[in-house]
Amino acid sequence: MALNPVRRILLVHHHQHCCLGAVPCQPQRGYRREQIAEIRRSSLEERKSLNRRVYDKLGFHPPYLKKMEWIPYLEKKIEPTLNSEENPLYKKDPIFSFHSSCRLQEGVSQTLWLTKSVLMNEPMPKHLQEAATSIEIPNMEERVTASIRHCRQYDTEKKVIKKNRYIQNQVRSLLRLTNFLGPEMSLNRMTVEQHFVAGTWDREEDTIQVKGHPGLLVSSKIPLAVAASREEVEETRGLELPSFYPLAPTLDLLSTHIYQPNYHFAGKNSKLKMLQNLLFKGYHEPHPFPYAHTRIIYNTRHWLTQHINASAVMFTFADGFSRAKQLYGADNTSDLEMPVVTQGIATDGVNFSFITVQINTLNMRENEGIKNMVWVDENNPLYEDMYPQDIYIQRARRQKNNRMMVRHLITKRDPEVGCQNLDISIFQKFLAYLGNQ
Repeated sequence: MALNPVRRILLVHHHQHCCLGAVPCQPQRGYRREQIAEIRRSSLEERKSLNRRVYDKLGFHPPYLKKMEWIPYLEKKIEPTLNSEENPLYKKDPIFSFHSSCRLQEGVSQTLWLTKSVLMNEPMPKHLQEAATSIEIPNMEERVTASIRHCRQYDTEKKVIKKNRYIQNQVRSLLRLTNFLGPEMSLNRMTVEQHFVAGTWDREEDTIQVKGHPGLLVSSKIPLAVAASREEVEETRGLELPSFYPLAPTLDLLSTHIYQPNYHFAGKNSKLKMLQNLLFKGYHEPHPFPYAHTRIIYNTRHWLTQHINASAVMFTFADGFSRAKQLYGADNTSDLEMPVVTQGIATDGVNFSFITVQINTLNMRENEGIKNMVWVDENNPLYEDMYPQDIYIQRARRQKNNRMMVRHLITKRDPEVGCQNLDISIFQKFLAYLGNQ
């Protein structure tokens, strides 16, 4: 809307007179700068904590300094990282390392080449098969059902019990049930969580090292009995190892130049020996339980059965190999007069895989000659799992949100629905492995 020319002239004239002081200007609304500063100071005082206001009133120095003040002696010390060649543990030849995060894509067949082993036709040794059909404890079925419902039903008040929680609770609960076999079970066994194990050997032109602290280790006072006769060991000479040509069997292992081979087999007069007595106390004679009995691996990463079985075979083999090295010498590369036997169990709380490894030779470089032996009994579900679970589903890339979703299939924990079709023979295998001597 356009203004009248006469009115526009009057407004301009009034503005000029106000600016020249002819007509006093009306004060503008709002606070002055001094008032604004005072308001800011008062609000800052109100935001201070009670301790800070007391220190200010008394004139004391506050117990803490300003946020933006740089304190040289409190700065986080960042040690300079050494280059590969400057590291004292640097070696020119690389090593292929296996740890808990390594997933062998070819499964157990890949471990057979890495450990120079052959897979036996039977799922477990004969004496364990006989024990699994006859061994039992009082009220076995009721006790196993109660332990399952405790771990999956009554452990927490949450709708879904996480997998990492109920797997470990289920294994500990089943281990407690093995004490009903007799007092010798609790007197001759010891369980250690995350017991460290390491083993190093040469395989053809490569050096392989297994190290880590997976799962739970059950150690005993006496070593395990031999699983195969001498005739069966001699028959392994004519068996061939699996081939992965043109792929390398060490494809899934970590290659590094910084390592210390045989670092848990040190001399007597070394500082490292004191550290070994602490870390590897389960493998030294002064310890009351020096022999590795059974290594239990937890499948908390939703791995396939073949992948978790391969990891269990590698760590079970490392338990026996490190023990054989201590018995026969770190530099020994010959066949063993008395084989070393170790056991392993891989489980996700419901499905169990039972593994037995017998170390027959320390000559790992050549493919010919006597080979080690592996028994694998897989796909053993203890019960039909109908409890609430977390299923992770990833959305398609075309959708706007590409985050992981959690979908609860069953949200009600009904004890009659959750644990169905209990297979008590699987628990008998568990008893046979833990009760083996």
